[in-house]
Amino acid sequence: MKWNSTYIRDNGLLELYLLDELKEDERVAIEAALESDSDLKEELMKLEADLEGLAFENEVRPDSSVKTALLETIASKDEVSDDSRVISLTSSRKFRISFYVAASIAALLLLNSIWMYNNLRSSQQQLEVLMSETNDLKIQLANIEAEFSETSKWYAMVNDPDVDKHIMVGNRLSPESVAVAYLNEEAQTVVLKTDKLAPLDSEKTYQMW
Repeated sequence: MKWNSTYIRDNGLLELYLLDELKEDERVAIEAALESDSDLKEELMKLEADLEGLAFENEVRPDSSVKTALLETIASKDEVSDDSRVISLTSSRKFRISFYVAASIAALLLLNSIWMYNNLRSSQQQLEVLMSETNDLKIQLANIEAEFSETSKWYAMVNDPDVDKHIMVGNRLSPESVAVAYLNEEAQTVVLKTDKLAPLDSEKTYQMW
């Protein structure tokens, strides 16, 4: 079994590895990936530190009865004679029950925190994709606006009543070529629209006289 770093991150396997919830072959695959990917190993260390800090922040203070039961258990050991090694299990049983309850609550808090962490990371990735798509749309919109502005400018020029339109047809070298010149003598501007011009070599160019 061989997993890459992307698969491990996307499926939350680092968290399961920390909680020792993986099978033996899965754990080996994670450790192999950690050996070959320093970034993944650093992410594991950071996640471990975060979870440790989270555990301390959400630590559950045991009930006072736990301390009492523990002290009673210790005291009962002192009262046992050399001939009898039988110790009452009542106090230790209460202690175990309280301990299991506290451990269960801590585990639930930890799993809930991991779930929230994974959802937050997924939301951040989706937000980054959305922001990237938004930027692309802004660029496309800016290009469309620039093209529209340029087209509007040329349209206004060719439809100006002061503009004279001159149609020029091709010669024998390019009989199908057509050119229309829109000349505004007052503004001293000219717009030239061509169609079906014969292709030229890279060293040649068209000129208008």
